[in-house]
Amino acid sequence: MGIVSYEYYTTEYFGESVSQTDFPRYDKRAESIIRNITKGATDHFEEMTEGTQTAVKDAICAQIDYFWEYGLEIAMTGNQGGGFTVGKVSVTNGAGVKTGASSTVCPLAIEYLEQTGLLGPQVETFDKPFLWWA
Repeated sequence: MGIVSYEYYTTEYFGESVSQTDFPRYDKRAESIIRNITKGATDHFEEMTEGTQTAVKDAICAQIDYFWEYGLEIAMTGNQGGGFTVGKVSVTNGAGVKTGASSTVCPLAIEYLEQTGLLGPQVETFDKPFLWWA
């Protein structure tokens, strides 16, 4: 089981987008994104303070909703186009520009994590890895 349960998603975060059947697929990908942007800090979730745990859970829920809104394709491509091309015919939105998300990471998820210190600017080095939990 992951960090966020379907119960938390629906009763604490008040998410309504993803069904219980689809939840594991969206949760797995969302948790992966949050793990990546926190440089693996979520591996030590149980050691975090309650406030940080709540921020991480809410960030994952926001990422789940983001994937639901823009499609899981954004996790692979990084953007959602506003049209399509078949042969010589190209169809775009009215302005001729891309629509939808242009990032794999939900801006609200980043906002939840900003005050936790998990998105710090530290850079790991071979001789002195940054271990916030140590």
